[in-house]
Amino acid sequence: MRSSFTLSRAWLIAVGWLLLGYTFSGRGFAHLGVGPIYVGEVVLSAGVLVSLLLLAMSPTTLTATLRSPLTRLWVLFALLGAARTIPFVSTYGLDALRDAALWGYGLFSLLVGTALLRSGWIIKVVQSYRRCILPFLIWAPVALALRIVGLGVVSPAPGLTVPLIDLKGGDVAVHLAGIMSFMLLGLRRYRHEGVRTQVSDVVVYVLWCCSFVMVATGRAAIVTLLASVLAVIVFSRKTKWKRPALVVGIIVLLFTGLGIRVPFPAYDREISAEQLLRNARSLVGITGHEELDGPRQWRLQWWQTIIGYTIYGDYFWTGKGFGINLADDDGFQVNQDHSLRSPHNSHLTVLARMGVPGFTIWVVLQIWFAIALLRASALARRVRKDWWARLDLWLFAYWLAFVVNGCFDVFLEGPHGGISFWCLFGFGIAVLQYQRQCLPAEPRDAAVTGFKIAHSAPA
Repeated sequence: MRSSFTLSRAWLIAVGWLLLGYTFSGRGFAHLGVGPIYVGEVVLSAGVLVSLLLLAMSPTTLTATLRSPLTRLWVLFALLGAARTIPFVSTYGLDALRDAALWGYGLFSLLVGTALLRSGWIIKVVQSYRRCILPFLIWAPVALALRIVGLGVVSPAPGLTVPLIDLKGGDVAVHLAGIMSFMLLGLRRYRHEGVRTQVSDVVVYVLWCCSFVMVATGRAAIVTLLASVLAVIVFSRKTKWKRPALVVGIIVLLFTGLGIRVPFPAYDREISAEQLLRNARSLVGITGHEELDGPRQWRLQWWQTIIGYTIYGDYFWTGKGFGINLADDDGFQVNQDHSLRSPHNSHLTVLARMGVPGFTIWVVLQIWFAIALLRASALARRVRKDWWARLDLWLFAYWLAFVVNGCFDVFLEGPHGGISFWCLFGFGIAVLQYQRQCLPAEPRDAAVTGFKIAHSAPA
């Protein structure tokens, strides 16, 4: 029994470092390794090995996770994904397996959920996240600036030209959304087992705004952040929004009143109040600026093409499968090296490659996850488990940020976005399973203090 806890916790530590690398370095960290085996695949393989060892020691190890309807839905999604991948491996080789990461990385959700329930580290994960907030907010503007000026181009391994530091604005926006949701829900300062926060929330909000004004040059970042923050405000009864709203308002007024402009010629954009308003206008109509309207029209035309040959066309049932370069085949390739393989919309990638049946399962899986978290949050409030109610809502807001950013970029198809997303998904499964089995038993305990997850979580 003791060895099973040790194995689960050791692998979770490896996953934690993996996610830190993706969060702080982005695509550069994802390319550490020797193709096609990179750091993400190494950690995934280790997780599979640990799970097999645990199954040999205790056949009931996966029972709690497999009992979740979400796990069963993912298995169905993965089986259909495999059916649309295996026939194309002989034709496209590693390209088919690389594209299959869109569904294959979902194995992380099963492994993470199982390891968390086995190890009893649900609360520890939240505490670790809290400690990473300040370092990320200090680092993110630096990393974005390095990428913009091209100083992050350092090959992480021989023969690779991918920048070691390659954080995109949309990727940073996802984590900014998670941090702001965490703060608004009061989880950073929630009294729990002697945790102390030494840095004022105002300092955190100011640092957050420094990153926000840099990523706000992109439309996807704005929508991602707005979606998560509004979700927290709508579904939470105890949102602490006044102080962050004041800090953000002051910074916006300073930019507007002082006419601050920070140009980025490489992206034909600038950091300014005018650029922010221009981006907001581009979400609903034509702005008259080619740098905004051109990419928007290109995306919309490609998306309409995909809908045409799937929902209304010959690929309704099957999609085009995994392996084919969709950008080439659909006629929307914009890179001379043909490196663009999928549309800038992860959800429509599912539709294009797996047809309407695969897309339907994908949508049901995501909606089920969202509803399960909102229902769990409402139940936790009713039984006076306030910390768990906030945790459920935070997971929902963070998940929403991933889903929204996936609507504008090739995000969930890659390891830095896909593995992070599925690990969050697995964390959500573990939280839902634990609450389903443990919370209703003690309806009058209003604090999280005193929960001994390491002993009470299902083995």
